[in-house]
Amino acid sequence: MTTREVRTELIGHKSLVMSIAFAPDGKTIFTSGFDGTIRGWDKFGEQINLRQNHSQPVNRITVSSDGRWLASVGRDSKVVVWDLKKNIRAGNFSIGNNRCYTLDFSPDSKILMVGERTHVAYHEIPSLKRLHSTSEHEFSMPRAIFANTGETILGNQKGRVSVITSSDSQPLSFQAHERSINALACSPDGRTIATAALDGSLRLWHRKTGRLMAELVESGPQWNSLAFSPDGNHLAGGNHAGEVRLWSCGVK
Repeated sequence: MTTREVRTELIGHKSLVMSIAFAPDGKTIFTSGFDGTIRGWDKFGEQINLRQNHSQPVNRITVSSDGRWLASVGRDSKVVVWDLKKNIRAGNFSIGNNRCYTLDFSPDSKILMVGERTHVAYHEIPSLKRLHSTSEHEFSMPRAIFANTGETILGNQKGRVSVITSSDSQPLSFQAHERSINALACSPDGRTIATAALDGSLRLWHRKTGRLMAELVESGPQWNSLAFSPDGNHLAGGNHAGEVRLWSCGVK
């Protein structure tokens, strides 16, 4: 059952929340903000740690499925990878003058995907060596994530979502929003895709068919980041107003 009920609000960022990610154990939520900070929270909404290693707003963060790595990218064009086990910064690299629109680890935690303005690049973990990149003009300014099923899910500025497999088969593509897609998430079981657009709408879709499953928000502040809890029962969203919300979204 999916509900619009807000379970918890996390208060601490001095300005808008840019990105949000769950730790795999479900006990910690990480958020990044326009204030240049990365904050860790427990499930009760209490702040448990604070990182300040970007000189400008932190646009995106993501946590690897093994819980070892946290990656962040800021408007300073710097990608930083953190070793959460050792609690140190593992390394960083610059994307030059390009803006990063998405950041995600592969299901096996060995690759970091960086979606820049016109292409998606793949970097080895932990060396951060660039392995290869894909240029797709139809995915200009792409939002891209790995699904646990091994597929890559992309959303573009025209509001379309494409689910791409490693084979040469035609990808599933559907119109998710009227405006540009600003955030994507896929549930751990691979069944549900969450999308958010520039008009503030937030929707849930069936990954295999592209069927609309629920509309959690019709309009309002722009949602900058979405993340499912490890058990798939909750969806977290951070928006342009500095809010972080949790929805119950387990499907029975």
